[in-house]
Amino acid sequence: MPHSPLRRIERSVTTRGYEMDASGFIPLSVLASYMEHVRWQSMGEPAYPLRNYWRRGMIRAQRIEQFLPVVHDEELSIDCTLGRVGKTSLDLCHRMVRKRDGALVAHAAATAVNIGSDGRPTPLAAGISELLGEPVEPDAPALEQAAPDGAWEREIVVCPSDQDLLQHVNHARYIDFMEDTRVLAAHAGAFGAEAARAGQPSRRVWIAYERQASVGMTLRARAWAVGADAAFGCELLHAGELVARARLG
Repeated sequence: MPHSPLRRIERSVTTRGYEMDASGFIPLSVLASYMEHVRWQSMGEPAYPLRNYWRRGMIRAQRIEQFLPVVHDEELSIDCTLGRVGKTSLDLCHRMVRKRDGALVAHAAATAVNIGSDGRPTPLAAGISELLGEPVEPDAPALEQAAPDGAWEREIVVCPSDQDLLQHVNHARYIDFMEDTRVLAAHAGAFGAEAARAGQPSRRVWIAYERQASVGMTLRARAWAVGADAAFGCELLHAGELVARARLG
């Protein structure tokens, strides 16, 4: 009788002191990088045959919800499961657990598009649904509005250190761009009575990636408060075209 394929892989990561930000905790962008590391490892795991169905893809959106702060020298267990399969896209889901007590630190879903040799979305290989595991549904609502008139703005010049080996800005670095813009806007008084709340690290993020950014590009970042639901919107544009947008809270 043939064995059922492995539907989940798990890896451990130990946090480091230099990964903390000024708040004294590991920021969301670093947690996103940990999850990316596990996704990369999933592609090389012989017992987890995802690579048989999906070899080249692009992250188009992420939803991350953090429940507990993370400090340095903390051992985390991070899993990776296939939570959804579409025609040309899939969701890779993660649960991040603190190993010393089993507490859930964060969970996330990353939506990736399958890319063909022509650089365009292409259908996933038949049979990939046999890898489906338990999906994750982070409470990280999508941003439903564009930047309003009067949104706080700044410019970001993409530097060589912002790029990854794929020669464009890494997906986690965009989260840094968004978070920095939100906090700088708060320090500039852009949010009025919401400034104190805007200065706190985000615990939820929904982010969508529309275009790639690379070295030398100048991005226009905009930040604004989203209604009264303790959230903030942020957009990155290049030459008037949307590069990425996020809802932070």
